[in-house]
Amino acid sequence: MKRKILFTFILFSMANLHIFAFSADFFANIGLISSLNTYKNSAPSPIMFSLGGGTNIKFTPLFSFSPQLQFFTNYWLYDENENYIFPAEIEHRTALALNCLVDLPIIFNFYARKSTFSAGVGLAFLLRYGFLSQGVTQSEQEDIKKINSLFYEKCNFLLPSVSFAWLYELNNGWKAGPEIKALLSLGDLLHENSPSPLQNSMLSVAFKIEFPKFK
Repeated sequence: MKRKILFTFILFSMANLHIFAFSADFFANIGLISSLNTYKNSAPSPIMFSLGGGTNIKFTPLFSFSPQLQFFTNYWLYDENENYIFPAEIEHRTALALNCLVDLPIIFNFYARKSTFSAGVGLAFLLRYGFLSQGVTQSEQEDIKKINSLFYEKCNFLLPSVSFAWLYELNNGWKAGPEIKALLSLGDLLHENSPSPLQNSMLSVAFKIEFPKFK
């Protein structure tokens, strides 16, 4: 009887280890990011080219953690009347900002033959720094300081995210397909000078490539 109990316990433990053993898949993506601008006295909502990648850490076939990075650039100006920053057209730019979007979503995976459908929710951190744009006079350095300060004021760097992706597995083990991600600017919900609660919210549309597992 004791042997049966011990044997059952060992089998149960092995099964659990198998269920919770994780594997990591690496991927890259290339696409476009649009940032919503509702302020009429500045640029239309800009669309930026983005390049990035990350890893998909699977704890179970259905559940994974997928830290990822996206890099892009854009122009900004500081509006003294509004005491706030806004995306700028090239002819009215003050700062060129280098952006790194660090997204940390939890992913739920669903499978259908060679297709993997994924839905994710997470929290993204927008790390960015503005430099005096080429052709702009040194007298604008004070605005550069204000722009960089407002990047991180009142949670302007935090963006809750939701994402959806479809990857199709090719015969060589590679997976590829579209990914759509929406991000809400938490700072603009809290900042009194923001023109809209949805200001600077973002939509990312990318083509995602997942690399085959190394053998």
